Amino acid sequence: MKAALDAGADAVHPGYGFLSENAGFARAVLDAGLTWIGPPPEAIEAMASKTRAKELLGIEPLKEVTEADLPVLVKAAAGGGGRGMRIVRRLADLDAELTAARAEAASAFGDAEVFVEPYVENGRHVEVQILADTHGTVWALGTRDCSLQRRHQKVIEEAPRPA
Repeated sequence: MKAALDAGADAVHPGYGFLSENAGFARAVLDAGLTWIGPPPEAIEAMASKTRAKELLGIEPLKEVTEADLPVLVKAAAGGGGRGMRIVRRLADLDAELTAARAEAASAFGDAEVFVEPYVENGRHVEVQILADTHGTVWALGTRDCSLQRRHQKVIEEAPRPA
């Protein structure tokens, strides 16, 4: 905040990465009397946990996994970058993978919460960038294909998506 204020800035855009996902930083910008260019702190907090975000959208994680649900993906609720993720193809492996994912999530994010969701084999990972202003105008800025991944982490994002 000191650097922004000393520079005479009247607004702060966090770029991408950790500051863009930090509700405390967004609040600090606003508390300093600057304009925050990004989602409201409340939206950042709501999306910080994948389980909370899914709950807000009415999407329930799998509570009890059966053979018919396989394969499934165990994911860290506070995760990102492919950390705390495990594909489970055999029901007998589920407990061990849950334990491993919890340990990795706790180490990487300070939060051991994990959840289970269906795993889509050979699916495409397509994202849509959305921009909105404080007046209610919303724009979809296009798509990007993030399907090329290594260990569940994006390697290349191609925009617009080719398919």
